Amino acid sequence: MVAFDCGVSLPRIEGGDYISLLDECGGHTQEYHFHERLTCLYDAAASGHSTQVGVGLDGQYLYGKSEYEVGIGGDTRPLLDACGGHFGVTPDSAGEVVYHYHVQDSAPFTFGCFGPILDDASGNQKLITLAECRALYPKCSDEDNIVELTTSGGTFEYNRWCPCFDANGSNVGTEELAVFASGESIFGPPSAGWDASGVEELTMLKPDDAGGNRNMLAAGVLAVALMNVFLF
Repeated sequence: MVAFDCGVSLPRIEGGDYISLLDECGGHTQEYHFHERLTCLYDAAASGHSTQVGVGLDGQYLYGKSEYEVGIGGDTRPLLDACGGHFGVTPDSAGEVVYHYHVQDSAPFTFGCFGPILDDASGNQKLITLAECRALYPKCSDEDNIVELTTSGGTFEYNRWCPCFDANGSNVGTEELAVFASGESIFGPPSAGWDASGVEELTMLKPDDAGGNRNMLAAGVLAVALMNVFLF
């Protein structure tokens, strides 16, 4: 939106210099931090599962965009839930299937919330739907937070305080994420023996009710999502 309103093109290359509000890694300063991509933290061209690039406040790992799927081969982009995670084997899980997050090309780029949740009917861990994510944030359902923005990509509605994005990349729309229509299992390992105390608390607490560092969940992902909209 900043670039569009100012009539400039971002990002762009001029005289060999990369010009944008974010650098080529997806970050900027003051004190340097990332908003998207995180491409300097892992080799996007490497085969196999992307390496770990961070850890959420829930203690679960964030990886680059790709992973290797047995029986398919090559690098694939996993289908993710509304939190930005899914179940699978990672380079750090010693062969065990675990819930973990991946960097994404579109908002929220890293975390939409903290998953998974416990499914009472099956007794297993379960991926988080769009509706379940938005239920965590009261402002997602507040129409007063919805504004109309015009960027180089067109004009669209945008909720200023909702980090839960649908299958079309909208945090106002309701198109369910592809993983829930793919035929893939949305269930993970049995909950028995899984210490969900910290994860469940962080996932299910609404940011408006949570204290201390838990508010970083809302602040962090909202800043990430919001920044990308205002760039273009």
